[in-house]
Amino acid sequence: MEEQKDYEEINLFNNPQIMAIKNSLPKEYVESLRLKGESMYKDIDFDNETLNHTIQNSLLDIKEALKSGLHPSMLESSEKQILIEELGTEWYKKFGYNEKDLNEM
Repeated sequence: MEEQKDYEEINLFNNPQIMAIKNSLPKEYVESLRLKGESMYKDIDFDNETLNHTIQNSLLDIKEALKSGLHPSMLESSEKQILIEELGTEWYKKFGYNEKDLNEM
């Protein structure tokens, strides 16, 4: 059982082989890589980027479902909220529906 625990503790950030390679590199080189990495990603907010990407994918899926015949009354409230936020409060008109269609067939 102790072997399994050791295995679980080793990962990409806690790997003896990776650490040995990193420690063998010149400190100036490691620092230059760190600075390059920081500059590449300094303007990206990963939490918001991931959320924005997820919302955009959801929006595409919802739009395709509506184009394929899904009635707006069958959408979940979270899906309707995405449509409102991304397409405006009268999003349903873009798909040929009226406000009454939002809640009943």
